[in-house]
Amino acid sequence: MEKVGGMFGSEKMKEKGMEKQRANRDIAALLQRFENLIEYKPGDRNAAAVNAYRMEVETAALIRAAEDILSLTRIMKEMWLFGKLQTVGMNEAVERAEESAKGVEEGLRKLMGGGGAEIG
Repeated sequence: MEKVGGMFGSEKMKEKGMEKQRANRDIAALLQRFENLIEYKPGDRNAAAVNAYRMEVETAALIRAAEDILSLTRIMKEMWLFGKLQTVGMNEAVERAEESAKGVEEGLRKLMGGGGAEIG
C-alpha cells in the first residue's frame, strides 16, 4: 500500500470521509439551531419569559455551531497548505502530467537513439 504524506491511502480516505461527515453534521446543527431560534411564538407573560430563555440558549448554541464550522475551515486550510487535503481533480492532473512526461521522454529517446538530429 502506498504511503502518502505520512498516511497510508486507506487512512487518507477514511480521514476524508470523516471530514465530510463533520462538515455535514456542523451545517445541519447550524441550520437546526437557526430554525429553533426563529420558531418564537408570542404568548402570555410566562410564555414570553420561557421563550426569552429559550432564545438565549438557542443563540448560544447557534454561536457554538458557527464556531465549529470555523474550526473545520481552519483545519481544512491547514491541511491544504501542508498537502494533506485531497483537492478535486488533483489525481487527474497528476496522471495527465505523468502521461505527458512519458510522451516527452519517449520522443527524446527516439530523437537521440533513433538516428535523428542531436539535441543541443
